Amino acid sequence: MEFDFTEKPADPMMLAEVAPVLLKEIDENIKNNAVIITANAFLKQRSITLVDGEPKVPNWLKDCMNSHKNILVIEDVDSLSSEDQQNFYELLKYDQLSSVKLPIKTKILLTYKNLRNISQTIASLCLIVK
Repeated sequence: MEFDFTEKPADPMMLAEVAPVLLKEIDENIKNNAVIITANAFLKQRSITLVDGEPKVPNWLKDCMNSHKNILVIEDVDSLSSEDQQNFYELLKYDQLSSVKLPIKTKILLTYKNLRNISQTIASLCLIVK
């Protein structure tokens, strides 16, 4: 896939095919087709655990699978400390949780208000749209 950034703004959905995307805001039409979660909510639901011998999958992942939506929007990532942002690493780098590959290929969009508050590690895993 070849990208031409010279004549048109970058399309976040096209970019998300290649890597997670950091951007300030998301178009309403993308939001309508996405599962949306805040960064704080992700921290509370960032792993797959075993409960009574059965895997417990985070609600946002269940929503993605049940609604057949392959777009995940994580809002306000920069509201978290750099240390808390490291909890996104496995999802962004390997497309997995708790060493379990996600059952669907997700396009991940992360929103921020201030790019300076994004951890260098997380920023290095994403394509950035300013």
